[in-house]
Amino acid sequence: MVNKMEELLKDGRLFFGEIKTERDAHRKVTGERFIRTGNLFFNYVSINQRFDEYHVGHISEVLMKVKVYFTKDIHTSHKVEIEQTMYEILTMDPDRDRKYIYLFLKKVGELDANDRIESN
Repeated sequence: MVNKMEELLKDGRLFFGEIKTERDAHRKVTGERFIRTGNLFFNYVSINQRFDEYHVGHISEVLMKVKVYFTKDIHTSHKVEIEQTMYEILTMDPDRDRKYIYLFLKKVGELDANDRIESN
């Protein structure tokens, strides 16, 4: 019996987490901050127009597709940071063996040095 070698995910590391609204003393919204709750290694994956449109609906909204190791810690409600750029998870597609999850991402803004979000 031949063991199948696992694919190494080495294109980069992404952080996932939640957005916290910041307010001043008068309860006025002053901005939003990204709070990291975890990280995963990933590989970029090409988008297959016919197949992926089934999962997303409007493939034109998807900026990128990445492959990460399967975990139950990440949800579609989380935001993703890759190289100081913030993304929203449009949908997640686990593979058949539950080894990997494909994330379909849409860009929502940039992060400054203090992890505050600058919207597009």
